[in-house]
Amino acid sequence: MKLKTMISTKKLQHCIVVLSICFTNIIFAQKIKPTDSGYVKTNGATIFYQIYGDGEPLLLLHHFQSTGTDSWSPFIAEFSESFKLVIPDLRGHGQSTEPNPDLPYAIEPAADDMITLLDSLKLKNVKSIGSSVGGAILYSAALKRPELFSDMVTIGGIVFRPQVFRQWIKNHPDDQVTPELIKLHGAEKAATLISQFNQAADFYGDHELTPDLLAKITTRTLIINSDKDPLVPVEHAWHIYQSVPNGHLWVVPHLSHLPHLYPEIQDEFRKRVLDFLKAR
Repeated sequence: MKLKTMISTKKLQHCIVVLSICFTNIIFAQKIKPTDSGYVKTNGATIFYQIYGDGEPLLLLHHFQSTGTDSWSPFIAEFSESFKLVIPDLRGHGQSTEPNPDLPYAIEPAADDMITLLDSLKLKNVKSIGSSVGGAILYSAALKRPELFSDMVTIGGIVFRPQVFRQWIKNHPDDQVTPELIKLHGAEKAATLISQFNQAADFYGDHELTPDLLAKITTRTLIINSDKDPLVPVEHAWHIYQSVPNGHLWVVPHLSHLPHLYPEIQDEFRKRVLDFLKAR
């Protein structure tokens, strides 16, 4: 009975998040349009991006199985008042291509994509926010090219795939290509993303940032993690906080993975993140 209750609660929380995003997307689509968009060819992939607003550049990286504007729609209006938002679809998502659909989703090539994107747009000292896989990509990219990133915010981002992460995927295999996924990515890419999610449980040899590597990340970093995150335990966030030289930590109480998508936390999220990004 306890397990059934926990699963039902998780499904309810998921529905609330999805409904919040859907309603926000309707309002967002009516009011805000990108100032520019385009495609960049990277290491085997073609990456689609959109730009909103003007000012200092702020790169926004979405979570797995989402897209740039779908993931960040609750925040684009306010963030674009202060920054020039650069919002890509990660490889294999939305309008970006996946050159290796039969392989597990790898962080390192995706990080190289973002480096190529910033280079092509001639951007340096970029502020950035990445959620989940987007946060993992930021850690890797900031390690490879520190001059590209002045500040970054990661939300449930990993620096290696912890055992809890792997076991959760094994216990919750994804086997449904939903209409929502097809709408975002098309049927073929949606099926690929489902397969890649399941393969992550046993994928090794990619994105394994040890403490000595994390110590080389000079980017000022705000690490956000929920204390109830079933994929990324708060101990993982604490490990990152202790390892990066200029880290700041915010542990969000009582919420699950991707806490910024829960309506009850979004006002505080906006304030904390904007305060952090504008602090220098």
